[in-house]
Amino acid sequence: MKFSSLNECTLAISDEDIITAMKQIPGYLDITPSDFMEIYLVAFNQAMSRLKNAIKTDQVMTRNVITVGEDASLADVIKKMADNEISGLPVLKNDQTVSGIISTTL
Repeated sequence: MKFSSLNECTLAISDEDIITAMKQIPGYLDITPSDFMEIYLVAFNQAMSRLKNAIKTDQVMTRNVITVGEDASLADVIKKMADNEISGLPVLKNDQTVSGIISTTL
């Protein structure tokens, strides 16, 4: 995600915010608010790039997957989803390969 200007960023930082923050930093800072904004945007884009690749699928996926067979009745599917507090289930063929997914949303 790249922002070409601060106005495109959802968290807008004003020059006044920057000046106030700079005054709170001890010592002398030899940069202008626009210098800071340029550094901030580059750092923000770098952080977003790093974070979007930081978590991999295997770190958040469910390992004990609850499934249903293709021949399951809709009543059985609804009960299984309600009992397990889940909103979707993989549907398996007889050979245990995935046929599709059934969920409460489209």
